[in-house]
Amino acid sequence: ESNSHLSNITGLMCEDDRILFAFVQTEKTVYEDYEVYGDSCLGTVMCELISDVTVDDAWTDYDELLPGEEITVYAYVTNSGQKNLQNVKLELRNDSGEKLSETTIDYLGLSESSVAELKYTIPQEVSKMTLDVIVTLEGQEEEDLSDNSATLDIGLADLEVDMISSTNLGENAIITAKIKNMGCETAKNVL
Repeated sequence: ESNSHLSNITGLMCEDDRILFAFVQTEKTVYEDYEVYGDSCLGTVMCELISDVTVDDAWTDYDELLPGEEITVYAYVTNSGQKNLQNVKLELRNDSGEKLSETTIDYLGLSESSVAELKYTIPQEVSKMTLDVIVTLEGQEEEDLSDNSATLDIGLADLEVDMISSTNLGENAIITAKIKNMGCETAKNVL
């Protein structure tokens, strides 16, 4: 059985984020009781480091959606690739694909995470909305595009207890609660 034996493996990081590996490749034939080494040659392999960025989560912390009010959408972004990233671009888009806001993370080192902020002004007609945060790498090829976005809904029904009162009726009591919907969507089946 013939195969190759690799030895003296050395790696060199190039300026363009690639790694050049050099090694000695020797032909080896394996017999039942011994091995025979034959001709050797210098082998090289060029490997390219991959870029990959993920949006792990997106959220907002508004109290109430009011027309003309600016809210902040936060996105937790991680460099999950093998090299430092520059100019990581984030966009906030509505469910029609319209760009509402954008920001850039200037630098994201290996395995680093950052919370990006995207500002958005609520339109005059307030309603439930689905927003997407999308991350891209300008001028760089991305390894895995499946984890480059996060979706959040705003304006959902948001129930809040506004006031509680009680009235004693001898051994019984009546407790009354005023519930307020702070969201933009009708609340259904509220118990």
